Amino acid sequence: MSHKYILEHIEALEYEVIVPDTSVDVFLDSTDSRFNVVSEQNYIPTSKASELKAIIDSKVPGRFGWYLQQFLKIESIRKAHIDREGDEVFLIWDADTVPLRNIRFVNQDGSLNYYFGSEHHKPYFAMLEKITNLSKLVSFSFIAQCLPLYGDWCLGFCEKVEELTGEDWMTAISLLVSGESISEFSEYESLGNWAVSNHLDTMKATQRSFSWKRIGSSLFGIDYAARHPALMASLSKYYDFLSFESWDLDPFLGVNIGSGNVRIERGINNCRMLNLDFENFPGVDLVLDVNDSTWYLPTGRFHHVLLNNILEHIDDVVNVLEKVNLIMASGGILQIEVPFVGSFNHGTDVTNKRGFSFNSFDFLHQSNNYMYRFPERNPFRFQLVKFWRENVIDTNLVREEFDRIPQRLEIACWASKVARQEIPGTFGFVFRKI
Repeated sequence: MSHKYILEHIEALEYEVIVPDTSVDVFLDSTDSRFNVVSEQNYIPTSKASELKAIIDSKVPGRFGWYLQQFLKIESIRKAHIDREGDEVFLIWDADTVPLRNIRFVNQDGSLNYYFGSEHHKPYFAMLEKITNLSKLVSFSFIAQCLPLYGDWCLGFCEKVEELTGEDWMTAISLLVSGESISEFSEYESLGNWAVSNHLDTMKATQRSFSWKRIGSSLFGIDYAARHPALMASLSKYYDFLSFESWDLDPFLGVNIGSGNVRIERGINNCRMLNLDFENFPGVDLVLDVNDSTWYLPTGRFHHVLLNNILEHIDDVVNVLEKVNLIMASGGILQIEVPFVGSFNHGTDVTNKRGFSFNSFDFLHQSNNYMYRFPERNPFRFQLVKFWRENVIDTNLVREEFDRIPQRLEIACWASKVARQEIPGTFGFVFRKI
């Protein structure tokens, strides 16, 4: 899937994908002809690969493939630069990563733009010091699914490794793997810090570290994303690229909408929660403005949706609940918490657009309320599981839970106390989608 988006959003003179020799024909049949499909053996012959594999497998069995893909990226640039003898910019781009909108890596003055991450894996820098005498030089991580660099930067890195170790650069790294960690070398961290040390004047930190995400597999799954390009297009409003990584196997089956700084890891039945907000607060997994006409979330996916004190702030409550209904799986649980109209919580927050009453959400599980004129048009089919209310009465926080909405006579006393601002005055509704 990624090659189509790469061609659309990343401008280059040439495009190349490096694949195992046994997969060349498959990729030729399924990849746009503008991509050169090249066998791994063009850069690392089988005999050399076998030699490196024996060294690495003796220390970290089964991890050679992980090292090989990094060696291939560097060696392909090194060889191309030597063959062409030019001053070209190369872009390393992970094949499991999809660009969502146009990305510019090279500026008119020849400087390069970078994306950053937050990862910090100490063994990467222990290896970096062994092979280049450099330590970590920046506060951020270069592990961000892509890395632009000039060919001579890559060549200079390899030559430095060979100068210090007396071995060809791939053998040197393989021999220096200690086996104390399954991952001891990063092409991104190594080349990025090498560039900072030697070519800082040509690097520009113009890209935001939070403008990309690596949770495509757990959010969509590659098959779902390929079948629903409109979702990817709507996600492009917030992010530049999204990666679909093989390790990302725990799917998001719950969503905390309007999470703010309150991150929730697990929801009902231990489902993994996706934390959303319109700003990139700490703990937010993805940015989403619920007032947008289009959401990028997959339909029929989520078994637990939480709307905790969010509906009072939005423009169109029904529109948001219709989208919630769309993304929820049958049998899923919807939890809503809102302030009571006229309560202290409602009146003291100037960002509140409304308060709510006991019966505000009757249309979700009954054919009345705002849809009473045309009940046949009501798209909602929910069952009320629980209702609760909280209020400070005589300086004590009182929480009462019910399996139904209290009737008018039952709420008169409580409502009168709220009216006297015996605070806070909060409602909670728990629904199951039928």
